[in-house]
Amino acid sequence: MTQSSPLALISSPSTSASHVPSPVVLSAPGELPRLVVISGNPRTGSRTLGVARDLAERIADDLPVAGIEIIDLAPLARRLFDNDSQVAAAARTTAAADLLIVASPVYKGSYTGLLKVFLDLLPGGALRGVTAVPLVVSAAPDHSFAGDLYLRPVLVELGATVPARSFAVVEDQLLDLDIVVDSWVVSHGDVLRAGVLGNAGARQRAGAAPRGLGAVGPTDHFPRVAADHITHAVADAVVPAGQRSAAPGGPRAVLRTDLAEAAL
Repeated sequence: MTQSSPLALISSPSTSASHVPSPVVLSAPGELPRLVVISGNPRTGSRTLGVARDLAERIADDLPVAGIEIIDLAPLARRLFDNDSQVAAAARTTAAADLLIVASPVYKGSYTGLLKVFLDLLPGGALRGVTAVPLVVSAAPDHSFAGDLYLRPVLVELGATVPARSFAVVEDQLLDLDIVVDSWVVSHGDVLRAGVLGNAGARQRAGAAPRGLGAVGPTDHFPRVAADHITHAVADAVVPAGQRSAAPGGPRAVLRTDLAEAAL
């Protein structure tokens, strides 16, 4: 798989003649929902991304979308603190979604630090009007709760609507992923559709107020002081106090090493 760009667009799956779902029309005539997938796995082209893509395509079978946009955070890991234009583009795409799948492997009982750093870069309320689905891939059933317990509150804090329970899959279920995905969509597809429609209606009642981060450069939303604050906050959590000043390259290097060595 190419690593040239962390952003990709794939066409929404075609539907069979026997199953033609009714479209959800948003504020503009003929406008279809925008479905965005974020993978917070530090490995490019990970299984986490594959699971999230499968879920997105299955959702699109029942809820026609304008397309499926993929954001793989792995290629962005070393750019998150550098006012990078691709990071800003990923943030704008995230905030402009109508339906957002946020995927992560479970690492040390929670979602990844890579995903946390990216979400922390979003301004407050950035996901207002977005219907979100937390997705976690875990090695053991005991960790399946991580999506609802840890990832959902962050998405809600950013303004997202999270109407369905998280999609959680254990590694042992990956061979039967189609069955797991289909079961989840059958159970929660209607509430996702209602969430997208509800947010669209709210925007219309508010006079179709613009959503998202706007057409601005990366510096406007990722100032150096904020990036340094997040870097040091994360470093403080993982580096013993007596070793912080001695860490080669400082806290940023510590964080990057932690991301690079995570076996997810």
